[in-house]
Amino acid sequence: MSWKYIIKNWWDLRLKESGEEDYAADHSGKYHIVCGGRHAFLGCCTTDTRKIYGYQIAENGILCLSSLVFGSYSGLVTLSLAIFRNVLLMKDQYTRNWMIGLSILITAGGVLVNTKGIVGLFPVLATLIWTIANYYFRDVFYVKIFLLINIALWTIYFFVIWDFSSGIAQVVMGMICVISLYRISARRVSHT
Repeated sequence: MSWKYIIKNWWDLRLKESGEEDYAADHSGKYHIVCGGRHAFLGCCTTDTRKIYGYQIAENGILCLSSLVFGSYSGLVTLSLAIFRNVLLMKDQYTRNWMIGLSILITAGGVLVNTKGIVGLFPVLATLIWTIANYYFRDVFYVKIFLLINIALWTIYFFVIWDFSSGIAQVVMGMICVISLYRISARRVSHT
């Protein structure tokens, strides 16, 4: 089954009577871990913040599709706004006003379309923390620390909504991010 099929028939996938969540996880999750996961893994490995944001744009695009399949509209809204934020960051146009405006939109939009209760607030919180942190911290070490916090919140969220492939991808990314933080720290210590 291809992404084109999933996009074209996403509503049918959502309404599949026998094991709705299992069916969606079996068919959309495999493609996320191959396509979006690859970009996210690269973002955890690089030490160039612009590349981190570029890889995140690709991953967030894939996760938007996954959010549609799983009926997670708070995830869809926050991921869409995260793509826009990352474009601003890459173009060095991310200002205090953009940070405040996007924070308000992420919070209001995510809460208004939330269909998952308390769990649906995890994408809102993760994206909000990452949005604020990206304004105040541009150093790659701090960017990766907040990326790790973001990954932790999304990991919990994915496992609770039964999107196991995305959850496993987040766990692996978290481990890669920890290793990358260790390497950055070791390099900084050796240079001082």
